[in-house]
Amino acid sequence: MSPGRLTGSVVGVLDTLLGGYIELFARVARQLAHLLGVPVPRLPWEPEPPTIDQRLARLEEAKTALAESLAAIEDLQRQAEESKRDHARARMELAATIASKDDAERKLEAIKRLMDQDIEAFQTVAGVANIRKERMIGFGSGIAASVIASLLWALGTFALKRLGVLPA
Repeated sequence: MSPGRLTGSVVGVLDTLLGGYIELFARVARQLAHLLGVPVPRLPWEPEPPTIDQRLARLEEAKTALAESLAAIEDLQRQAEESKRDHARARMELAATIASKDDAERKLEAIKRLMDQDIEAFQTVAGVANIRKERMIGFGSGIAASVIASLLWALGTFALKRLGVLPA
């Protein structure tokens, strides 16, 4: 670090420390003078107090900002109440849907039981003792029919070749 930079840094630190100290001392002295009733002139670096017109303008700005804030708060409150109503409505619809679903499930179970009873009654009337047994018989007879048809086809082809109808 160069000597010029070091000096600038030291001066900056001293300025900050001493400026803060002087400002603190000035405030304390002004408060003491005010408490004792001694008039203290305004220091050159102190800002001038705002005029009445400036203060009224600032109050009017604050009043406008407050009115805008109140309007925004009322709007937010209205939106929150609307959201609350929508939420309550959605919860009621959900409860009704769940109740409807439960009712539909009960009806479906009742229909399934009736269908099972109808199927059992039909099987009893038709004389079908066991549906699984009937399916196995159907499957086995299908395989047997395929084997017999294949044998007949092969036998027919062999016979037609022997008779000379088909080329050998």
